[in-house]
Amino acid sequence: MFYEKPLPFHVVYPYADMLDKEAVQDHDMQRIKSYYPKTASKIQACVEDTCDRMDYEGSLIYDEYPDRLMISQICDSICNQVREQDAEIEEELQSQAISCRALRELTEILFLNEIFHRRCRRRRCRRYY
Repeated sequence: MFYEKPLPFHVVYPYADMLDKEAVQDHDMQRIKSYYPKTASKIQACVEDTCDRMDYEGSLIYDEYPDRLMISQICDSICNQVREQDAEIEEELQSQAISCRALRELTEILFLNEIFHRRCRRRRCRRYY
């Protein structure tokens, strides 16, 4: 009679440490974000809040080809939200230390970066479940 040899744990469950690696990456990302300049960190907080609200199945951020117009509108709303919340940013804009266009471009870069990281995390995690 033929008996199969039992497999070691690491072979049976090859992705058991996947969650640990994900936690290490998240911790590293949070540490890097802590080095952002003050204005960028305020914008990043609004971007993360917006992305948290948009993080559901079938969302625009998980489309294969996200709509450029919708991304632009979302970035405009984030810019307006940041300007309403923080008087310092509005003062800097008034003194022209930061142009409106530069603030808008920074917001779009941070938003697209956040979308990219969320899409990658979802792709990695969905593979294992």
